[in-house]
Amino acid sequence: MGQRGTPDYGQYAPATTIARLADLGELAVRLGSIVSFDRRGEVVWMDDFEDGIIKWKTSAAGAGAAVTSDTVKSRNGAKSAKLVAGSDGGKQATLYHYQPFPVSSRYGVEFSFAFETSPKHIGLRLDLYDGANHYFGDIVYRPPLTRLDYEDSNADYQALTTTLDLLSDSIMFHTLKLVADWSTKKYVRLLLDNNSYDLSGIDLYSAADAVTLPQVRVRVLLAGTSGNPVLYVDDVIITQNEP
Repeated sequence: MGQRGTPDYGQYAPATTIARLADLGELAVRLGSIVSFDRRGEVVWMDDFEDGIIKWKTSAAGAGAAVTSDTVKSRNGAKSAKLVAGSDGGKQATLYHYQPFPVSSRYGVEFSFAFETSPKHIGLRLDLYDGANHYFGDIVYRPPLTRLDYEDSNADYQALTTTLDLLSDSIMFHTLKLVADWSTKKYVRLLLDNNSYDLSGIDLYSAADAVTLPQVRVRVLLAGTSGNPVLYVDDVIITQNEP
């Protein structure tokens, strides 16, 4: 059989007018993929909200609360999900997505968000039900306090930073990614824009639950204090086999 390989005039040869492209992830992004922030892990599911919010369950509490598809603001494409928290009562708006029980690996969830007026907090929660127990990791950003928290195994919130002041503008989409290890039931890491937080070795919250069938749930939460704060959500990505 003849020799195989890359010819000297192929991918790795010098070029004058272009730069050779060896990274298929970069190629996908250039062709329009929403997986552009953190490209580690293998994509299981993603939603750019171009089909509206039909892939999500929603809830809204309080006067003026709503969860709708929005065609005015987006990170990519022409649509996003718009969450409006109520001005009284529960003062919340929530998105939920369910996935089948995953392979036992490091699992990631990423979403991008923009907010206008300062809400009480913005939360991302990742839940695993295995038929016997319920495990979850919960991340909460509190704009009025410039504080970013994670929920520990005792259901207490611990501060990762108290000096995180994100720009509040409806065209500025921030991106957050949480990675947890389903095999060890521990946090792994958290990314938020240019900030990286090492959570390795920290146990997820757990409680007995033999009723809920095996599944994974992703929850994005907006909580208000007064008025009707707005959160735009776009480009949700779920990954497995994270490093």
